[in-house]
Amino acid sequence: MVLCVEAKRFNKLYELITNDPVYQELEEETYDVIAEHIKTVELFKTKEYSREGGKVNMCNAIAQLIQRGRMEGLSEGIEQGVKALIEMSIEYHNTREATQEQLVEKMCISPEAAQKYIGQYWH
Repeated sequence: MVLCVEAKRFNKLYELITNDPVYQELEEETYDVIAEHIKTVELFKTKEYSREGGKVNMCNAIAQLIQRGRMEGLSEGIEQGVKALIEMSIEYHNTREATQEQLVEKMCISPEAAQKYIGQYWH
């Protein structure tokens, strides 16, 4: 539920800043007030990378947050898929070697990563 509320706040902010060019050149203090008001700690973390000529570009900061979220989501999805494939392999009595080959082929990960995951999830 908290994630849903946070996503709604973020979507409102994103819609506002992408439709109004004034958010591309905010005074740092204004940027901080907005970040504090919407309770998004991540905006403070991305501020350093969004400074341009003494101003803060909120559009760049939001774009960085989106990209970071996508990468985290992708990583979590791969992790869940790998775990599920390993659990199914165990259930169907596949060997570790066959499972490693499937991970490399189906999940597009390196043999070393597949071996690491097998060590982590194989019971």
